[in-house]
Amino acid sequence: MERRLLHIKLASVFIILTLAYLLKSIYSQGNSETLGWLLAPTAALVELFTGIPFVCEAGTGWVNYHHHVAIVPSCAGGNFLIILFCLLSLHCVYALRRMPSVKYLFPAIVLSLVFAYGATLLVNSARIRVSIILYGADIYKGWLTPELVHRVAGIVIYYLSLLGCYTLLLMFLQKAAGQGAGSFRLLNGGVLLVPLLCYLLFTVGVPLVRSTGIRDPEQFVYHALTVVGVSVGCTVVLLLGRCLFRQLMGRQVPR
Repeated sequence: MERRLLHIKLASVFIILTLAYLLKSIYSQGNSETLGWLLAPTAALVELFTGIPFVCEAGTGWVNYHHHVAIVPSCAGGNFLIILFCLLSLHCVYALRRMPSVKYLFPAIVLSLVFAYGATLLVNSARIRVSIILYGADIYKGWLTPELVHRVAGIVIYYLSLLGCYTLLLMFLQKAAGQGAGSFRLLNGGVLLVPLLCYLLFTVGVPLVRSTGIRDPEQFVYHALTVVGVSVGCTVVLLLGRCLFRQLMGRQVPR
């Protein structure tokens, strides 16, 4: 039985990583036409959120020249889709023992992909909406450039969304196992550490291993330091907030 579970897990991991590789190949080599399955619904959602109409321009993406907004392949959110899919599906493989039956694993992987796609559209649309607001804000001076704020805002939104989706998965699996969501400890070290490591692995680790793809080493170092600093900073703030909340709640409990 143990060997059978091991074989199932290894086969599942192989399938997940193969799908992730295919998605990465499609995304990295895609253009505005081949990535329409990401760009078109994202543009529709941004238009719904903002009221800004977009038109499809061949070879570019979805644009609005009046508001100087363009949703291009680099803004499609493909990397977030891959990271979220791997995080959710690999955790399902890890939690195989908690499932009522092994037969639920493959549907769980498929649902992870579907959920990751839907979440990517929503999260990326929200990120673009925030970017539009930030570009119009009168906050820039000296080192605080629109590019830096745009980059930091994107990291915060993507990382916190990754954490939120992972938390929902843990709560769902715990409830499915009959433990109840009440026993789930929100924002504990384990819950925060897994998404953080996964995010850093894909955004910094993978490009570093594939060093041949780094065209500008100086720009990559800047990117890596920003990603690590912002994501770790968010994690520290969440942990401190949780500790403060627990202390405040503890003081309110009569002794």
